Amino acid sequence: MAVMNRMEQRARQVGRTRPSSKTFYPWFFQRVTGVFLVGLLAAHIIVNHFTNLGAAGVSTRETELITFENVAHRLAGGLLGFTWWTIDLLLLAFVLYHGLNGIRNIALDMGVKKQGDRLVTMTLTGIGVVAFGFGIAALIAFQRYH
Repeated sequence: MAVMNRMEQRARQVGRTRPSSKTFYPWFFQRVTGVFLVGLLAAHIIVNHFTNLGAAGVSTRETELITFENVAHRLAGGLLGFTWWTIDLLLLAFVLYHGLNGIRNIALDMGVKKQGDRLVTMTLTGIGVVAFGFGIAALIAFQRYH
């Protein structure tokens, strides 16, 4: 008897030979965004919490302040500014997808059926689009300031 992985066992139980693209892609992108979030969050934490220590007037960790001006300066033009815009947009998009898809997976595991699945997916997609729009608006506010 051949050894089957869990996915093949589940596919055989429900009469499918392969997982459907409806379930594969959310599962796959959940893993991809999780891997990228590790690196993006590390960059975010290092830049926002450790690179400001050498700024003028900042001598200890307790008195460190990240001001609006610091962030606006970091996002200001040039190649480095474009890099930070890209990192911030990717972080925003990946966090929203990873978190909202996780909530969707919890809802599906709780037993939401076909029509409920569509409602949950559409509601969370709407929340994600609105939240992404607010995030972009916040980044634009920094750009307009500088």
